[in-house]
Amino acid sequence: MAGLLRDAVLPLVERGVTRVAAWQAKPIFNSQSVDEMEALGADAEFGRRQALLPDGPAKEAVDAAAGSLCELMHAASGRRYMASPAKVLITLPGAPRQTPHGDTGDDKELGNPPRMVGVVMAVDDRADLDAWLDEYCDDVNDDGIKVVSSARAHRVHITAGGIVLFRGDVIHRGVENVGRARYLRRVHMYLLLCDGSEKLDWGDGTCPVVEVP
Repeated sequence: MAGLLRDAVLPLVERGVTRVAAWQAKPIFNSQSVDEMEALGADAEFGRRQALLPDGPAKEAVDAAAGSLCELMHAASGRRYMASPAKVLITLPGAPRQTPHGDTGDDKELGNPPRMVGVVMAVDDRADLDAWLDEYCDDVNDDGIKVVSSARAHRVHITAGGIVLFRGDVIHRGVENVGRARYLRRVHMYLLLCDGSEKLDWGDGTCPVVEVP
């Protein structure tokens, strides 16, 4: 969806997102889990971080946009949604592609309309998201873990002020920032059914997926 953040507020939101310092943000998994990163210490890849968007005009504009999304979801589905707190995703220079994952395990039936919807919002024209068009690949390895093919990844470009909406069980990943001098920043949140039981903090709820050629 393009143009969710109109021209009048987009520069304001970009300034607010840019002011979120990477050193204050919490590391999230890159090409390994957060547990593995903590075990590796200084040898881990800490190039991808997230932090809550602080109070201020930028957050007010993002919250208003989230409210519009919830109204659109209600109009389309007849169900009421609420937005989780907006977070700023920061990808540092040199960060590799993220491990493919779903934001909720495939053993949970999200229903129709889905109980959880992911949102990635762009504040500039450098936002991309890799996703796999199928909900999950049919392939499973010997450990019972889902497997996806690199060749089937679809890179979605999000223009400034636009968003991508996706079901919580869609496999996706953050893109690389190799060879770029600037940080990549996007806004991320979830839309949750008001009468659902899903929790707002999904930091431990991701479902990593094995990637093959």
